[in-house]
Amino acid sequence: MVLKRYYTNGQVTHVKVLYSKDMQKFSMRFVRMGIEQGWFKMRDGEIAINAEPRRMIYKIVRNPGIYCCYCNLAFADGSVARSHITGCHEGHISPDTNNPSGYRYDNFYQCVKEP
Repeated sequence: MVLKRYYTNGQVTHVKVLYSKDMQKFSMRFVRMGIEQGWFKMRDGEIAINAEPRRMIYKIVRNPGIYCCYCNLAFADGSVARSHITGCHEGHISPDTNNPSGYRYDNFYQCVKEP
């Protein structure tokens, strides 16, 4: 996503979205910055961006956290993830070559643009 911020009296009033995709990953840092500046809101499983020419809405399909690379099951912590991998996927090679342990930590909100 490529944005242009608009300021009034040193405060961000809104943004213009120059480029975006239908499937978007918002990092936790980006979300925190947008909320602090006031042009980004999160509520009820959605993200709203106060943008020109219209407000953009994204539905959150996956939150930051620890996930199984095999079945995308969410875990509370790494020890639970390791137990799951040992119990359910023992002897299989991880489908994600970047995460050979079989689980991954996502530090972003995976979202889909609403029409």
